[in-house]
Amino acid sequence: MYRLIVIMHLIALSAFSYSQTKEKLIAQVCDTLMFAQTNSLTDNCIYDKESGFAASCFQITGNPEWISDFNGDGEDDLLIYFMDEGLGGGGNAFGYNYIVVLMKNRQIYNTIDIFGGGKFSYGFLQIDEVKDNKIYATYEENPMSRGYDEEDDSPLNSVNLVFSYKDGMIVEESYSKCPVADMDKRIFKSTTPYQVERTLRMNDHFEQEQTERLYFDKDKKDRIYATFEGCRDINLSFSYSLPYMESILTNRELAKENLLSYISVLEENTRYSSTLKALYDKVKGLKDLERDESGYNIVQTTIPLNNNWEAYIVMNTFSDSEGRGINIMLRLMKNDSAGTADFWSRMKR
Repeated sequence: MYRLIVIMHLIALSAFSYSQTKEKLIAQVCDTLMFAQTNSLTDNCIYDKESGFAASCFQITGNPEWISDFNGDGEDDLLIYFMDEGLGGGGNAFGYNYIVVLMKNRQIYNTIDIFGGGKFSYGFLQIDEVKDNKIYATYEENPMSRGYDEEDDSPLNSVNLVFSYKDGMIVEESYSKCPVADMDKRIFKSTTPYQVERTLRMNDHFEQEQTERLYFDKDKKDRIYATFEGCRDINLSFSYSLPYMESILTNRELAKENLLSYISVLEENTRYSSTLKALYDKVKGLKDLERDESGYNIVQTTIPLNNNWEAYIVMNTFSDSEGRGINIMLRLMKNDSAGTADFWSRMKR
């Protein structure tokens, strides 16, 4: 009997010690992540240098039940809640993620974000359970996303999601049902003479999103930014900035000339040459390029193409710290589903 009591006591002490170890690991990781944001271990805010006002404040917390060996290397990893409380820490425009922190020799060697939500997001992600190296969660509709003018008393939408580590990244398991899931998501050709940087990550639909940057110069200032995403349908976006030209605001032929030049570059350097060639021919044949009713955009037009492709084009001016410029945004959409799927239809895979 005495021996049994001693064994039980040792087991309890071991469990308590392991619990303390987990708490210390969480504290270590949270402190490291906070320091990376604020450059301080005692303050959770960053401040405007001129006014001293808190530009943003952060909550970074963990949970012992969220510790698991996500990548299967034999060492505990962590799931961390990361909240940006918004301007002044008052929740004016809050946003939060969950961060999968992969450990190597008790040090952080990689972090992977899972979108959580924010004031203006479609939904909020809540963790239900971490079990068998998987993350079980519920994504529930944000009531504010319906808008003040919508009279809809229907229950909030929600979906159950499961996240796991695969091939060096975190994936949502139902995404494997998407026709797009197994597609080659590269956008620019491997034969392009220009430097291309590629990144594959999970977006706020919990789909794999390919992001690519094609650089025309060594300083990486002259570049095209491109993304590929989708589930049943394909959504390709391209963005490029031109030097500011006053004359392009009123000269429709100059706007058309620059747009055609841009489409031609994309045709030559992307894996979607035939679709872009068809778009080039359509734009070339237009007598005039549409602009929005307010006149804010130099060009704003939608052009239907063959094989369920559609192009949406916007050309407008912008200002940043380096001055003014002209931005061209081109979106190619291939809609193979029955009708246009709204956000929640797209989420229910």
